[in-house]
Amino acid sequence: MPTMEKTLKTAGKAGLSATIIASKAAKYGLKFTAETAKLFVGGAKNMADQMAPGMNFGIGEFLYDKSVKAADWTIDKAISLQKKAKERLS
Repeated sequence: MPTMEKTLKTAGKAGLSATIIASKAAKYGLKFTAETAKLFVGGAKNMADQMAPGMNFGIGEFLYDKSVKAADWTIDKAISLQKKAKERLS
């Protein structure tokens, strides 16, 4: 017969597995959304450049890339912590 501790560990591992899956889905959803947004913004920028060419300092692209990298790093750290917590329950 399973003990209360064993049952709680099993429930904890199942919960952590679910959060790991959710975090990975969020990460890849974010990447998909970010790349889709980049396409739309790129198209609008190209149209604006054709109609009214001007100077491009590249600040928007730089901030965009840094924001995506920061979000990826944060989600990766969260997944890592969740995996470590799950290992400790074993």
